[in-house]
Parts: sequence; C-alpha cells; structure tokens
Amino acid sequence: MKRKSKKPTVLFGLSAGFMGLASFVLVLIPFADFYGTTRQQTTGYIIGLVFWLSMIVAYILFWFTNKFRKKQMAKTKMPLVKQKPGLILFFRNIYGKIADIVCAVSFCGTVAAILLTEKEPGWYVYLIIAVFIFSLQMHGMLNGENFRYIMQKENKFGRK
Repeated sequence: MKRKSKKPTVLFGLSAGFMGLASFVLVLIPFADFYGTTRQQTTGYIIGLVFWLSMIVAYILFWFTNKFRKKQMAKTKMPLVKQKPGLILFFRNIYGKIADIVCAVSFCGTVAAILLTEKEPGWYVYLIIAVFIFSLQMHGMLNGENFRYIMQKENKFGRK
C-alpha cells in the first residue's frame, strides 16, 4: 500500500500561516511612527520587514506546493487540466465559500472604515484591512487547484 505524501498539505498550511502572519502584523501599525521615538521607528521597520518577509516566504511555499502538485500529477499520469487562477474563481467548495463571504464582507468594511474615518485611522481600521487581505489571499488559495488536489488526495471531496 502506498503511503500518502503530506508534503503538499504541509507546504500549503505553512503558506497560509505566513500569509496570516503578514496580515496580522498590519494590526501593529498604530504602534509604529517613523517620526516618533527611536522605539516607534524601530517598530515600524520591524513591521515592514516581517510583513514583506512573510509574504515572500508564503508565496515561495505556495509555488513549491504548486510545483509538487504538478510533479505528482505527472507521475500518476493524471491529466493536467488548464484551470483559471483561484483568485478569479468563486464558491468552488465549502472552504472557498467561507473565504469568499468573509472577503466580500471585509471589503465592504474596509471601504466603509476608510470613508468614515476622518483624521487618523484607529486600530479597528487596520484590523479590518488585515482581515480583508488575509481573506482575499485565502479566497485565491481555497478556490484554486492546489487546494482541490490536496482535498482529493485526502478524500475530503471528489471532483464535480
């Protein structure tokens, strides 16, 4: 009996985790001030560094997930069907539906928070933006082919 590889699941999960970290770090922006004290300036640079490094690592891991999926599909002679990117697909599975709904609601919240904030945005604006960015990324990942492949391999659901 063949052993199932957990590599794509782990890579996918790590990618989502780093995307979550990049989104969460945005909530810390109110503690940074590039014109403030040395501590506030340092906080600003650390926030930017963590954000960009997390995003870069997340997308590198996602690229490896995609590469692994294509390699496994070629080995098992599964047809590589050219699909649209997950970012332009909606409601492909229950997890994608949840991400799509959260993304739409948080987008509306982001627009409302930005329009209704008069002077300087409060922490809640950054929280809403962080939720929107994370849900937008999850929308793309959870409606995409890599997630579909992982779920098929783990027998969570079949192809339509």
